[in-house]
Amino acid sequence: MLKLAATEPAYRPEFFQLLLAADVWVPGASTQAHFAADTPVDLQH
Repeated sequence: MLKLAATEPAYRPEFFQLLLAADVWVPGASTQAHFAADTPVDLQH
C-alpha cells in the first residue's frame, strides 16, 4: 500500500487509515516501560 500511495494520490487515504490502525515499531529509548500518547521518547535517527 505504501508503494501505491507514494505514486497514486487516490491510495493515500487508505494507506493512512491502515497506518493509524497498525502497530508501528520505532527505534528509540525511554525511561518508562509503558507508553502513552504523551510519553517522552528519544528517537534514533
